[in-house]
Amino acid sequence: MTEYWSEHLETGQPVDVKYRIRLKEGSYRWVRARASARRDDRGEITKWYGADEDIHEAELATERLRRQAYLDEITRLPNRRAFEERLAQHLAAGGGAPLKVLMLDIDGFRIVNERFGHEAGDATLRLFGRYLHRTIPQADTIARIAGDAFVVLLRESGSNEALERFCARIGKSLERQLGRNAKTRLCGVSIGCVDVQPYDEVDEVIRRARLALVAAKRNPHARSVLFTPALHKAAEDSFEQIDLARRALKADWIIPVYQPKIDLRSGCVVGAEALLRIDHPQIGLQGPSAIWCALEAARIGRQIDDRMISLVLEDLAHWSPWPPALGGVSINMSTETLAHPGLARSVLKKLNRNGIAASRVTIEVTERVLVDQLSNRTHRTLRDLQRQGVRVSLDDFGTGFASLTHLQQLPVNEIKIDRTFVRDLKPDGSNAAIVKSMIGLALNMGIDVVAEGVETADQALLLRQWGCRYAQGYHFHRPLRANDFAKLCRIGSEAGVTGAESFNHRILAEV
Repeated sequence: MTEYWSEHLETGQPVDVKYRIRLKEGSYRWVRARASARRDDRGEITKWYGADEDIHEAELATERLRRQAYLDEITRLPNRRAFEERLAQHLAAGGGAPLKVLMLDIDGFRIVNERFGHEAGDATLRLFGRYLHRTIPQADTIARIAGDAFVVLLRESGSNEALERFCARIGKSLERQLGRNAKTRLCGVSIGCVDVQPYDEVDEVIRRARLALVAAKRNPHARSVLFTPALHKAAEDSFEQIDLARRALKADWIIPVYQPKIDLRSGCVVGAEALLRIDHPQIGLQGPSAIWCALEAARIGRQIDDRMISLVLEDLAHWSPWPPALGGVSINMSTETLAHPGLARSVLKKLNRNGIAASRVTIEVTERVLVDQLSNRTHRTLRDLQRQGVRVSLDDFGTGFASLTHLQQLPVNEIKIDRTFVRDLKPDGSNAAIVKSMIGLALNMGIDVVAEGVETADQALLLRQWGCRYAQGYHFHRPLRANDFAKLCRIGSEAGVTGAESFNHRILAEV
């Protein structure tokens, strides 16, 4: 500071400087000094005119604004702006240590928010920030950029393989630390990692990290995913699928087709599963894989589910009167749709409007609803529907992590044995004991059993011998459009046949 004053006194340049002064009691205050030199006719400095101004409160306010602009309010970590500027500084410097960027989020964070409240959610974010500092002490910058998304900037070299091993290790460590807290014990961690190149742009680095994170969240076998160019292609495919889904909703290309459900004892049709199809005017009938990414997106996925429910109920109304021997139609529903408030009321309203008995409808859910406990709201929705007569079916049973405890927590009316267990089914095969156990478990709990993907008569015979009553698959019928399924049901009802073989021969001859 003395050098600054000396220079200006010598040169006569105007003074405008901010500095702190120490008071007698030891505290400090910000002061601004401004002064101008008065010169004589020869240009010599004769006097200085100026004043000191107490700017302490203004400086504190400015500092608060700066912190608000660059610090996350909840975690007190740097925010997205601060992280982007820090990364930009490193990229502009060039030639320094190699850079790595990790983007992490907390799997199951929404459950914590919904189950324990937003205060617990905020506490979880702060806790996770501390865990990150403890787990990655060598990090250049750790920031929270949005929601439960955090980013870590590392300045270190190493191969991509070493980076993947590092991410796997810290992911395991973070999950172990989260598991010690009662409210976050079910939470996991997903990580997207990027090897930053000197010529990269900040926005591109963050976009790549986000793509890698999305890929990690979709991969149940990996905590972390390293960005590769293939993820760009996956992102483009995702965009095209979501675009197709939006156009399908707008143009009414979405239709249900019906996979008949067969009673293995009588061979008769006793219901169906409604399957989504896109009836594209140029490329023809497309399966759900054509819009898979849209089905996983919360908002548009709910719109598709809602459209399917409406279309199926309209078909049920058109098929009235429903043959007494037939059961109902099952409809697949995503966990995001089930968690949406007001779903039970909406479904029941549609049933009443179409004059459909609730018992004619089965809601199919996956094991994720049980395991993730996508909250009490989801369970409450299913219970509300059950109380009104709607049945609940647990789809793809055996492929997830549902246990007997989970089945007890959410009573289901039916389980569906996944086709992976039915495929290559033999009396002494490796799947035989598993399938028998599933059937026995369900029967002991008073739950119906449906085997999916039955493609041969031998599979159907084994399943019937082991006590499985219902099945569906190409051995019996391929999925049918609404009119063909209605015709199938009328024929079956009028024929009154009991043998599966004669029943199938008649249907194939007439449909």
